[in-house]
Amino acid sequence: MEEVNRAAGLSKEIGADNKGFKMLEKMGFKPGGSLGKRAGNCGELKEPIRIEIKRGRGCLGQESVVQEKQKKREALGDVDSFRERLQVSSAAAQTSSDLARAQRICQTLDQKAVRPEEFTPILLQKIS
Repeated sequence: MEEVNRAAGLSKEIGADNKGFKMLEKMGFKPGGSLGKRAGNCGELKEPIRIEIKRGRGCLGQESVVQEKQKKREALGDVDSFRERLQVSSAAAQTSSDLARAQRICQTLDQKAVRPEEFTPILLQKIS
């Protein structure tokens, strides 16, 4: 019932007997014209801005935030692809850690085998 009454009220123009219409006429508004700074230009508004009834209990703008989050989730893919990406990144981190550990061990062994003054790290030696 409320929607029907709203649609009927929005479909008809404001009559000349309306107090708001009389105020607009005093400020220079002419029926069929537009309102605002750009009156008479290409950016003019001839029809009122449509209203959107908010159905939920969320705050204003929440729907767009929820839609953005949903798009991000869809872009990331399903749970299986997430797990796969997580495993790949974990394996890469483990490999990097293993390499660093091996380099430290090699350096320690090199220092023990050779006197410190003769020590030149393997990575810094010139290849001939």
